Amino acid sequence: MTTTPSLSFHLFILWQFCLFSQAGLTVGNLNAIAMEPMGHIAGMAASVIGAISTLLAALIASSASLLLSQTAHSLIATVLALGLVAAFLMYKMNKIAADA
Repeated sequence: MTTTPSLSFHLFILWQFCLFSQAGLTVGNLNAIAMEPMGHIAGMAASVIGAISTLLAALIASSASLLLSQTAHSLIATVLALGLVAAFLMYKMNKIAADA
């Protein structure tokens, strides 16, 4: 028996493609910015940043997986919530940098 995917599936795939494309373009630049003041120990800094980001990603992904249901709504809500947290943290970082 063959079934045709619905429009919502195609929109979900498009959304995932855009999300991961943006993440791929962003992560390398953010790592470079984070390591900029640590040029003399860049190897160690890269290791620490990689370990912390992997640990945080595992914790966030495992807690987000507990919310999963049969729809993509929980995934979308999780990405929205984490995006808002990231925007807030960037705002605070810019405010701290401007004060310094």
